[in-house]
Amino acid sequence: MKKVMVALLAVSCLLWACESSPRRVNDTSERSSVAAVGTTTEAEALDLDALVLRVEALRDREFRAAPRFVAVTEMAAGPFRPKLAESVVADQRAILQGLFGLEQAMLKAGTSGLESLARLVTNEDMASVHYLAGHPDREKLRLALIVALVEALDAEHFEAPMAASSWDEQLALDATRVGDALFVATHEALGARGHKVSSEELASRPELALALDVLRGELEPAPVADARFVEGLSQAGVAFVMREGLALSAAMFRASGWSGVELLKLSGPRTSGHVVRPDRWLSGEDVGSWSWPGELERTRAATGWKESARGHVGPGIMAMWLGRYIEARTARTVYSGWMSDAYRLHHKEGSKGWVFEWISHWDTPHSAQQIAAAFEMVLSRQRPIDAQGGVHHAVVHKGLSVSVIVHDRAFEATTLINSATLLSGARVVYMAGEPRPLGFTPTRRERFLQQAEQASLVSERFADPASGLAMGLGAIGAWSVQKTDEVSIRWFARHDDGAILQLTTELRDLLGPAFGTQAYRTQMEAAFFDSLGGGGQVMPVLASKQAVGDVLELRGEGAIEGQPRRLLVRQFLHHDVVVTFSLQAPPRSFEGHLEQAKAVFETIELVPDDLAAGRGAAEGEKEVIRFEVED
Repeated sequence: MKKVMVALLAVSCLLWACESSPRRVNDTSERSSVAAVGTTTEAEALDLDALVLRVEALRDREFRAAPRFVAVTEMAAGPFRPKLAESVVADQRAILQGLFGLEQAMLKAGTSGLESLARLVTNEDMASVHYLAGHPDREKLRLALIVALVEALDAEHFEAPMAASSWDEQLALDATRVGDALFVATHEALGARGHKVSSEELASRPELALALDVLRGELEPAPVADARFVEGLSQAGVAFVMREGLALSAAMFRASGWSGVELLKLSGPRTSGHVVRPDRWLSGEDVGSWSWPGELERTRAATGWKESARGHVGPGIMAMWLGRYIEARTARTVYSGWMSDAYRLHHKEGSKGWVFEWISHWDTPHSAQQIAAAFEMVLSRQRPIDAQGGVHHAVVHKGLSVSVIVHDRAFEATTLINSATLLSGARVVYMAGEPRPLGFTPTRRERFLQQAEQASLVSERFADPASGLAMGLGAIGAWSVQKTDEVSIRWFARHDDGAILQLTTELRDLLGPAFGTQAYRTQMEAAFFDSLGGGGQVMPVLASKQAVGDVLELRGEGAIEGQPRRLLVRQFLHHDVVVTFSLQAPPRSFEGHLEQAKAVFETIELVPDDLAAGRGAAEGEKEVIRFEVED
């Protein structure tokens, strides 16, 4: 998954992008007067001058001229960005009609909650930041101002990219435009709440943004009722731009700091497939060019169908479509396996009839099979079988491809299946590209998941590269031991009397109390108490120095699922992974099992590992496509 762009040009661009502009003293006289708040102006209350300096420091660039602020009592209605190209609107219309089944729908430009509070407005080459005066939520207003200021700073230093020609391309350009602004805003929001997270840590753990309630609703909007699906689709597009733009900027920061992020401004991805998979973009991997089956072409021509639109859907829009009936996070697992797709819309002369042809290519036959089942489920929900048994669609899975035919009217199933089978003969060609001069580094969580899959349990010895440890299980003898595919529970052992011994691992919570502190111990005791159903007895945390380092130990007694149990939990921190070793057993057999558990714990060996420490780079898939489709 690699290639694209002449390396020498890219390197020179990176060097140019790292140059700093001279700092200008902010000229407050250039700013519009704002409504007074008590005895101070709105600008003074928000401390806009200090905010500008803060943005410059976080973004590692300086304004050439003082940004101009305009306080307003309400945001102007209507679009504040350039009008979409007609080709983008036509592409939207074709996909909404053919794939979404929304023949008369027109998408309105979505606006984020942050943009409703502050936005960059450009009129006749004059840019200014408009913001809602007197808004009571100062934290959110401040973040909105930061996003607008970063966009203003970028507009000063980088030329706008060539306009998009498709819906998918527009999503990619918007994500590239706003990603660094969201990265800076997230960093500032975490700091404002007392979390000392560096830019490097945020880039490695971009999911920290979801811990902020002020941003969570923007990145993960709540599902909407099906009757409001078109409205929800606009907001899903906004969420895609913000969420995936932030993740893309984080990926580029991991690659080469701010110079990596600024490569996006010079020559960024122009398809959602490269936004959600920056490893493919950095390696220069092509998204494919399609040729259509000759027999299908002849059949369409002979029956009076004429092509009215063609293009590609892309994984971004695809996930939004699937998200109508599938949980959004599950729908987004298509990002990992998508390789390419193409569609055509045909209309019949002299009628309103239409047929939509869509072919997609996936990384493995299993991915294609799962996707085909998901497509079938969603299309069946959109337009169920009619009273005469006619269907409006057919989905055919063949090898790595999934072909879809959607018709405006119902046909016998075999008729559309035959068309979809012909469509599966379409061929895709991937052109070799030149890799960009930066390598891809997965997020810390991606590396953790990749290495967790490599854990092994062989001959009573468990080894886990994700947490950097190995241990022997021979001391528990006849217990039934099983390694799991769970990321948290690595293995568990069950005794005939119901006792359970298990090992769990998780990445350290960067936003929580430091391991071993009193605050951490209090949190640990509360979680332990909850595991007993809020009852029973819990002993205070004991700390000890052992071969694995500082170990926290908790003991208690209570009921689990109605059964009396005694519990032991031991925790230690290895690099940035919290390792938890626990035993629960009936009171009568607890002491005997405890000796076995201690013997197992003492076999733990810590393995030095750069990846377990959160360093190093590795390539790999983001996720595995997972759909559970019920009949």
